Amino acid sequence: MTVINAALVGSFPRPKGLARLVSRFNSGRITREKLEEGYELHTKKLFKLLTTLRIKYITDGMFRWDDIFNPLISYVDGVKVNGLYRFYDNNFFFRAPQVVGRVSLRSDCPIPEWFKKAKELLNEVTEGRSEEYILKPVLPGPLTLAKNSLNEYYRDVKDLIRDYTFNVLEPLMKDLKRLGASVIEIHEPELAYGRASVEEKSVGVDVLSTLIYNLRIRAWVHTYFGDACRILNYLIGFGSYIVGIDLTSTKDYNACILQYSNFKSLALGLYDSRSTVLERSRSIRWCVSKFVKLHVEEVIICNNAPMDFIPEVIAVRKLRKLSRVTERLVVTGGKAY
Repeated sequence: MTVINAALVGSFPRPKGLARLVSRFNSGRITREKLEEGYELHTKKLFKLLTTLRIKYITDGMFRWDDIFNPLISYVDGVKVNGLYRFYDNNFFFRAPQVVGRVSLRSDCPIPEWFKKAKELLNEVTEGRSEEYILKPVLPGPLTLAKNSLNEYYRDVKDLIRDYTFNVLEPLMKDLKRLGASVIEIHEPELAYGRASVEEKSVGVDVLSTLIYNLRIRAWVHTYFGDACRILNYLIGFGSYIVGIDLTSTKDYNACILQYSNFKSLALGLYDSRSTVLERSRSIRWCVSKFVKLHVEEVIICNNAPMDFIPEVIAVRKLRKLSRVTERLVVTGGKAY
């Protein structure tokens, strides 16, 4: 029988109160301690919301992150932080990694400690029941990092993909696993968006799947901004893990749905993080029921991409609807009615 769960993928819109604190800290008007208090307060508020909605797979909202690459790239040797660039075809900008030397993770990277702190806050909010939820750290995938970088060092971008995988992701993921991360969420929109060459995509999939296998972790590889039917041959490499697909960008998933029966866990990105329009619950239930019929082990209902693109109030409404739809499907055994 297929298990049905709900999830938050990636970031949650940074609350206005926290954004003001970050701005005041950057201008020197408050201390680091005051900013940390703000991060803790708003992270606990998010955890309260997510656990009240009984969303199984969660993140800490990535409130410390400005985008999918920052601040990670500030702790990578061989990389400088460059100017602002558009994140694919969205009205959202990121600070680009400028690669000036061979990349490797610095020893002072705080991301594992942030995850450890988030776990403690989750345990506090749930009053010791944090094991009922799966808290996922989020990292940019090698293909996405490489194709969104200003590469001034590597003659071949495939070498950048390999070095980032084994010199940055590997030590970072080892630390996260040691601190109790049972699932690590890796974002690879580049697989679905289509700018990378076939060879680059193949190398990206090969090295990432090798890393995941060697580390013996349960990875969540999430793709978005592209048709899920067009990348099936690449996603097969992650078939024994959790694979996230963007169904809001997929024109006709009926054309390829049977091929997804080979996957173990599917995360269906059905709630559009780039639109303020609220999805119709009946349509969501109907879509999920199609995938449940594949008899995969687990179907996860989630947002298609990070939620930075929409206001916080809309993100909350979408998560509430996501929760209600999931509960209904669990009760009906995955049937649409």
